[in-house]
Amino acid sequence: MNIREADSGFPIRDEVPSKILTKDIRSEAEYTARCCAFFIAIFATLTEVLKAFPDNQAITTWTDQMCDMNVPASSMSRTDFFSLVNLKYSTVRQ
Repeated sequence: MNIREADSGFPIRDEVPSKILTKDIRSEAEYTARCCAFFIAIFATLTEVLKAFPDNQAITTWTDQMCDMNVPASSMSRTDFFSLVNLKYSTVRQ
């Protein structure tokens, strides 16, 4: 994931992880809670997404989609994935 500044160039910034991990942090405890919830959301979402692929192709297919350097293909796959992560993160943080 790319959490650099929005104007940092290529690859394109991933807004969901950037917002969760870098914006409006008030304390170390809050940041720790955010990180825990974020990684729970990442792994839960990844588990759900990988189930959609045939067993012998899941990791390769998902990695190819997430690491495709042809814009906008890569950005759409990444945006879609991180949108799902954001939904899961919202439920974990509550």
